[in-house]
Amino acid sequence: MAPVKQQILCDDCGADFEIKFEEEEKEPTYCPFCGADLFWDDDEEDDDEFELDDWNDPDNDDYE
Repeated sequence: MAPVKQQILCDDCGADFEIKFEEEEKEPTYCPFCGADLFWDDDEEDDDEFELDDWNDPDNDDYE
């Protein structure tokens, strides 16, 4: 597998760096300079909308 290069900008400390890792490894989850969590924009997660139904709607006060 080819190594993956990724440009990262930490929102907390402003570090701007490039990191290489193997494709089968997980993406980095924290900044190596300040330790802050890195948040990724995953398109797959954005597509999944949570829909309320009768079982998990907190505003549904009807008890049968």
